[in-house]
Amino acid sequence: MLEMMATRAAASLAPAVNSSINSILKIKTLQGGQRDDSHYIDGLVCRQNIAIKKYKATNQSNAVRTMPTDLENPRILLLACPLEHERISFTSSLEALRQQEEEHMGMIIKDMCHLDINLLLVGGSICHTAREKLMNRNIVFAVGVKPSVLAAVASCCKTQVLLSPEQVLGTVPGSCGRWRVEKSLKYMYFEGCDPKVRHSVA
Repeated sequence: MLEMMATRAAASLAPAVNSSINSILKIKTLQGGQRDDSHYIDGLVCRQNIAIKKYKATNQSNAVRTMPTDLENPRILLLACPLEHERISFTSSLEALRQQEEEHMGMIIKDMCHLDINLLLVGGSICHTAREKLMNRNIVFAVGVKPSVLAAVASCCKTQVLLSPEQVLGTVPGSCGRWRVEKSLKYMYFEGCDPKVRHSVA
């Protein structure tokens, strides 16, 4: 198994001139399993708990679905900050605040839909209103993603990490051949990436 992976790495890796092979080949140790369970990924493996849960879609009566755990050619958006509504005016009306949040999050999610986003990684938290709208649009999301992971995904998937939700329409979504979640929803795999950027053994 290890000899096979070493042979594949030697044949496919293309580090930059004067760069070590360690700059694009990462070894990821996953809990559980045996050595023979190891496999070669032409991309990135990262630890990240994903909240894949059943929910009732608000646009369909009694429709219960789960967020996908496997996407072919995903359209990826990376956001460094929380996806929350910032109150810009003081008001004593909770209903007014709720309406402001509803409209603000609605505009942002609509912008994502214009770009056909189906995978969102956020460095902070996501408010309840935005979570519901993302779920109803079938957009998979992960919260609390580390800056180092966002940077690695940006490099592998050819996109940028946004500093504000207002930058959504001005960006180019990232992509890879396949995104999936394994090992009890604790690990994300980004496969089919540029061989000059990243390979992993897990």
